[in-house]
Amino acid sequence: MSPQPVLASRRRPLSQRLWRRQSLRSGVSAIGFGFIGALIAADLMLRTHTVTVTIVESIMVAVCAAGTIAALALGNRFPRWGGAVVGLLTIAGIAVFVAFSISGPAIVGALLIIPPVALYLGWGMRPWSARAVLLGLIFAVVGGLQTNLTFQTSVLLDGATPVYAAVVSWFCLEVAIILGGRLRRAARTDSLTQALNRRGLRAHFRVGGARRTAALVVADLDGFKSVNDVHGHSAGDEILRASVAAWTHALHRRGVVGRWGGDEFVILLPAGVDAVALAEELQSVSPHPWTAGVARVEADDTLETAIHRADADLYSHKGSAAERRERALMRWEERAKSATWWQRILRHQTPFTVVMALAALGLGLTVAIDHASGMVPVGPDLIVYAIIATCAAGIVVPLALGHRYPKWAGIVAILIAGCAMFYYAAWAADPRLIVNILLEIPLFATLLAWFYRPPVVRGVLTTVLALVTLGWLVNPFPGVTFAVGLQPIIATTCVSFLISEVVAFVRERERRVADTDALTGALNRLGFVDVIDDVAARTHRRGAPLTLVVVDFDEFKKLNDLHGHSAGDAALRETVAEWRAGLRDSDLIARVGGDEFVLALPAARVEDAEGVVSRLQHASDQRWSWGASEMRRGDTLDEALHRADVAMYRAKATRRDRGAA
Repeated sequence: MSPQPVLASRRRPLSQRLWRRQSLRSGVSAIGFGFIGALIAADLMLRTHTVTVTIVESIMVAVCAAGTIAALALGNRFPRWGGAVVGLLTIAGIAVFVAFSISGPAIVGALLIIPPVALYLGWGMRPWSARAVLLGLIFAVVGGLQTNLTFQTSVLLDGATPVYAAVVSWFCLEVAIILGGRLRRAARTDSLTQALNRRGLRAHFRVGGARRTAALVVADLDGFKSVNDVHGHSAGDEILRASVAAWTHALHRRGVVGRWGGDEFVILLPAGVDAVALAEELQSVSPHPWTAGVARVEADDTLETAIHRADADLYSHKGSAAERRERALMRWEERAKSATWWQRILRHQTPFTVVMALAALGLGLTVAIDHASGMVPVGPDLIVYAIIATCAAGIVVPLALGHRYPKWAGIVAILIAGCAMFYYAAWAADPRLIVNILLEIPLFATLLAWFYRPPVVRGVLTTVLALVTLGWLVNPFPGVTFAVGLQPIIATTCVSFLISEVVAFVRERERRVADTDALTGALNRLGFVDVIDDVAARTHRRGAPLTLVVVDFDEFKKLNDLHGHSAGDAALRETVAEWRAGLRDSDLIARVGGDEFVLALPAARVEDAEGVVSRLQHASDQRWSWGASEMRRGDTLDEALHRADVAMYRAKATRRDRGAA
């Protein structure tokens, strides 16, 4: 073997070699420990402390430095417990620091360290362990503050200050738990339904094989394409999610549900479960009719061979296409009519709308509590009432609009909150009010990084911080600006940007895994929905067209039935690879169903798209039908896809007629 590659790697700078060895855990750990250590070291050098506080801060700096070095040195071998140990030592140091510190601004800075520590705990530990540790930290901090004479006499701090810090820290913890769990599940879970994907099913089956899975049920939704055609793809997505939720609830640990294809699911059952009886039970609670196929798992079975036998059983029970279509539409209409008003509201919610409503609720409660305690800015009460009314609108509007609530509206809401913070900081006669505002900003950083791209997050967060800082600088009341000082402003800025960057980094990793179809490497439906609006906006701003092409493979089920699912999988993988080689880098490929794909072609008209797809089909061994539609300004994705679907089914019918002739 030639030694050149080894020599080349040795010539790389040390920083590059270190970076290549890092995992997500080690990289985040090193950044977090280094940041907290730098903040503590700066406070140690710039401020005079008691001997106890100096010793505590020195130990905390040493612990953070050791954690940073260990994380970088071990790289992808950095253990989970290593981060937990350093985190716990940091927590102990914070608790001792707030008990003995003689500086009000320094105590505020220590409280601001708790949210990123909570973020790290939620991401690096098991959920209930992280909650228990954070709860212990909160009690320790509150107990330390109660014994601290500086806290009791400070004009900056009161009983509400640790409460604000605790609420924001708990919010950061829950966000980290959600993101960490989603990142771990993304590789083996279908992002739309939260059922296992094919990788997850194979992993579950592989661990123990027939000893763990004695039988399986294949579920094929009846008339599913008819619901998509009549009511739109969002209705189809809702059916898939509701079906998996109903099955999972009814199973109650008697098996696991996985999504095998577009509307085909596999339910793995352990020994002792009557598969036929369970299938009938699941059909009775399902929100959509489906046909079941059952197969026992033999000792030498692979997952694919067992599914193949279950498929044969399934097709023997299938009714006619017309019967399946009629049953599906009737069940959908009955379910839509029977839904209560709150079910209809919840059905249309997204994580974005729920979190935005909760954030508005938290901000409104904060303003109301400050107003009730008399800690309000100088000025007419009408302004405070207007802010509370705006927070109420921030709760109602996202929930009322549901999935139609636009992302830009969230930015507007946060900027309005920033203007309210400016007003409070500029006219606060009590410095504690400014401290409470600073403690809330990490919450906005977490919220922004959860749902928006990093450039947007940085811009909006910078604007909010600038508004609060400007309000603090122009505050006309003697002593307020001086009492707060610059240290809490700097600490808030550093902590907020650290939180936003870490959350954005983890979220981007999770999104890349969750938005990609594990079989073909194309976007899945949710990934396509996430990006298509931005692609359409950029294309239309340039005055160029955007064409969507719906592709549906011809007789794909016959290929699976005759040659097995592995042959069908290979056909899909090879075809997507051919498309990727024959399309431009700016074109998108998405798998939105079992054998249904969407191609998004920016700056291409329908005629151009048809020529491109004809060229791709001519070069491929697979046969498919397609339909193209231009996504016009003002179109929803469902509207554009419906027109393309109609064109595709027309082409498929024409192809069948020609074949019959």
